[in-house]
Amino acid sequence: FCAGRVPNDDMERVSRAVGGAVQSSVSNVPDSALGSCAVFEEKSFGNERFNLFTGVSEAKTATIIVRGGSEQFMEETERSLHDAIM
Repeated sequence: FCAGRVPNDDMERVSRAVGGAVQSSVSNVPDSALGSCAVFEEKSFGNERFNLFTGVSEAKTATIIVRGGSEQFMEETERSLHDAIM
């Protein structure tokens, strides 16, 4: 997986989850820098694209994508999720 203009914290989170290391070049990448996952796919939700890594043994988090028609709905959904998780 190679991407450009990715925020540093996103790169670090993915590298920890898949067991790899962030590289600044694709030349001479050592095997020790490579991570793995069962499935990698890029999906679009609305006007945004997301990279989905599934089957990742080191992951300790998950991402929940919530979409809605109004700001009020989104705020209520966020509060409900927060209450359910905490």
